[in-house]
Amino acid sequence: MPANRLAENFTDRYGGSTETVRTFFAPARLILIGEYTDFNGGHVYPCAASIGIYGAVRPRTDRELHFASAKNFPGEGAVIPLDKVEPHKEWLGVNSVLSVFDAFLKLGYELPFGLDLYFDVDMPIGAGMGSAAAIQGITALMIDQIYGLGIEDRMELAKICMRATNDFMGVKVGILDSFVEFMAKKDFAVYLNAENMSCRYVPLQFRGKKIVITDSLKRRDIADTPYNDRVAECAQALKKFQSVMHLNALCDLSSDTFEQWKDVLMDDVLVKRVRHVVYENKRVVRAFSAFRVKKEDVFGKMMNESHVSLRDDFEVSCKELDFLAGEAWKKPYVTGSRMMGAGFGGCTISIVDEDAVDTFRKEIGDAFEKEFGYRPEYYVTDSGDGVKEITSIE
Repeated sequence: MPANRLAENFTDRYGGSTETVRTFFAPARLILIGEYTDFNGGHVYPCAASIGIYGAVRPRTDRELHFASAKNFPGEGAVIPLDKVEPHKEWLGVNSVLSVFDAFLKLGYELPFGLDLYFDVDMPIGAGMGSAAAIQGITALMIDQIYGLGIEDRMELAKICMRATNDFMGVKVGILDSFVEFMAKKDFAVYLNAENMSCRYVPLQFRGKKIVITDSLKRRDIADTPYNDRVAECAQALKKFQSVMHLNALCDLSSDTFEQWKDVLMDDVLVKRVRHVVYENKRVVRAFSAFRVKKEDVFGKMMNESHVSLRDDFEVSCKELDFLAGEAWKKPYVTGSRMMGAGFGGCTISIVDEDAVDTFRKEIGDAFEKEFGYRPEYYVTDSGDGVKEITSIE
């Protein structure tokens, strides 16, 4: 969306001149492979998408936050005093924004005036593409820029967003989504070591193929899913391993060490959870190596195995995602397909031959509609930059 049109939509709601409006963009997050490894000290292979969330902002003379939006963003018409930032169950989209204001205020930053805020999106909300992180990322950059805080280290902004999710939203996420929001680069994927935050940027070039996101349209709020239970199970398993060995994180376990010592867990559920984490980390490393030497078949195999592990060992998939991945695996023009994100609903990510994208959409859509009575939605996306301020020429 051009910044000038975004500013015009803003003034249609709030009045005044577009010259006083500043406009921003935050991308959806794609995870090529690597789920639930980030908070376990492992590797992840994400990138930013070219779709996402747009925001426009202008200072007010009082200390209120006013929210306006396109129809597809929840929170239209909300008014929140800056002096009373607290969760509102009826405004889930607004809560993601408020969480960042709460984090800045609790860190001692001075926010002396309120804001008029306007949001629009061209990505699905609550579908496993990091919409909450995008909302938080765009809010954090707005706050830094509008209030003149001068936070030059983008990783510091990412950490503020992670804190906002953990404390205000009550979801114990790792750094992954916030990292992508602030550190992603157009045309590159990021090979991230979440334990020490080292990363490598790798040109994202699938030869003759496209990244296709298939949205099951099954929505979920992560705070109302067993996500935190999985975090707690991993923490419990780590403590049990630490009782018999020195270990900083579950992903420090090799597959051989896990197999040798898994009986120390004394719980079949914990064994399944750790098996996913350990082997998923191994899959990310292998997929990264395969991608570098253009062995796309190996990369696709790792994607497929990732979904099976998330379904069977980590138990975060659902029948809709399993169906979409299973149907994709049958197609000769699909390199690999898997659920993406925290699960319990949302999207799959598939690598599809470029000349077969329309066929993929029709065949998968027909099969899904026959099974569930409605058609999924699709997003064909390139990789993009992290959160940024945009101008009328973009």
